[in-house]
Amino acid sequence: MFKSPAAIHDITSERHKGSGRPGEALSTAIMAALIAFSIPEGSLVSSIVEFARQANVQVIVAVRPLEGRRAASVYGLIPPQQALDGLLAPSGCKGVIRDNVIRLRCPAPIAIS
Repeated sequence: MFKSPAAIHDITSERHKGSGRPGEALSTAIMAALIAFSIPEGSLVSSIVEFARQANVQVIVAVRPLEGRRAASVYGLIPPQQALDGLLAPSGCKGVIRDNVIRLRCPAPIAIS
């Protein structure tokens, strides 16, 4: 069944009780995806633990590959995946948040002879 844009707007307005301004429901949904992060630059291990606490997610990773790596600072109202990408940038690691779990992959450390 096709619903007119007016009917869709009415459904959205009812679901997100607000002022009824067009786009308010969408703004509410976008804001729900943002988290206020305050994570200083530091060791990757401690930064990932703090990120998980602030984002209310779990981390699945072996700690050994993270040792000796650094994380960038992350401050501001940011989507979690964007914040994680910024945090991991200097470490060479990659992370994905799916189903409230962070999965990390880090390249093997380079052996120096």
